[in-house]
Amino acid sequence: MTILHSMVDSALSDQPDLLLTISTSALQSAVQRVRGTPVVFTMVSNPFGAGVAESDPDHLANVTGAYGANDTEEMMLIIKQVMPRARRLGAMFAPTEINSVYSHDLLVASAKKAKFDWCRLV
Repeated sequence: MTILHSMVDSALSDQPDLLLTISTSALQSAVQRVRGTPVVFTMVSNPFGAGVAESDPDHLANVTGAYGANDTEEMMLIIKQVMPRARRLGAMFAPTEINSVYSHDLLVASAKKAKFDWCRLV
């Protein structure tokens, strides 16, 4: 996070008209450091869980963006097509990154719904 803060500060020193973030961590850093400059985010699964907004209409005035989670249920269908003998799944994720935890939880729920056994990998 320290490096991200330095990157945001460096970007702000160039007085940009807009700051575009391309990850949840970058968005969180920008929200903590940017005042006034518009921030537009992308590649974020859940800005609410990341603490940058309460809801779509309830957010900082200078922050907007596009978010969306992975379609984990469709992913299970593809796994069943490509690997019909697969029975046990696991995924590596970063437990210190809110976006990673959120995506992992969606994946686990979809895997269980699709009747896969789940092994926890961190």
